[in-house]
Amino acid sequence: MSCVAVTSRLSAISHGVFLLLFVVLVSDWIAQIPLAALGGVLISTAYHMVKIRELRLTARGSRLDALVLITTLIATVFLDLISALVIGLIIHLALRKSRISKRRVPIDPDETLGD
Repeated sequence: MSCVAVTSRLSAISHGVFLLLFVVLVSDWIAQIPLAALGGVLISTAYHMVKIRELRLTARGSRLDALVLITTLIATVFLDLISALVIGLIIHLALRKSRISKRRVPIDPDETLGD
């Protein structure tokens, strides 16, 4: 399998223009592609994008990170992608806020303004 890397802004723009022209000019042929085949392409692309090692490192990092990762993954399976990401973000922010609010910061009386 080949990897295509966009190395400049011009190549990214030309790639986008090519895809746009391709979709506009041959949309009748694209409509004939079975959804199962497009689903296979989507699964293959997702498989090659996910780095299992990084997911394991994230899950082992902290319980909070593992909870957010697993919750977002489950929500992605049962909901649409945007909803899953919003749920993961909200859980992450809520748990981080509660974790930060419980943190005790030592105060040195010699370094305060005497309040």
